[in-house]
Amino acid sequence: MHISLLTQEEVNFKDGKKVSRIKFKTLGFDINGKIGNDEYNLSFTLNCRLEELLKLPEEEMVNFNKYIFAGETWLNVKGLNEVEPNINIKITRYLKHKFIIFLTFYTDYSYDDNTYSGIMEFTFDLNDYLDQ
Repeated sequence: MHISLLTQEEVNFKDGKKVSRIKFKTLGFDINGKIGNDEYNLSFTLNCRLEELLKLPEEEMVNFNKYIFAGETWLNVKGLNEVEPNINIKITRYLKHKFIIFLTFYTDYSYDDNTYSGIMEFTFDLNDYLDQ
């Protein structure tokens, strides 16, 4: 698994004209592994500033789907597929800057006519990204 610090840009328009442009830091997740004998890669990017994660309550599992860019979650299996899986992500803030992500996913289709599903759980420390 690899977590990257990314810079996102939010552009706001009013009456068809650009009125503001704001850049902010966020995280991208790239998870590699195996499903049976097949290698896979699941990736997603957050749609919020890192500081938003510090507003999550401690020791409470929260639906994390609203923090993920819609249409930006990809599953690639065997290097053949790049499909958007159905995904359910929960996050728990278990210490001041430490988080556990639990996710499940499945596909309705793929380019090789197989369906895929899985469960993942991993942790990360926001301190690793806040001061960069």
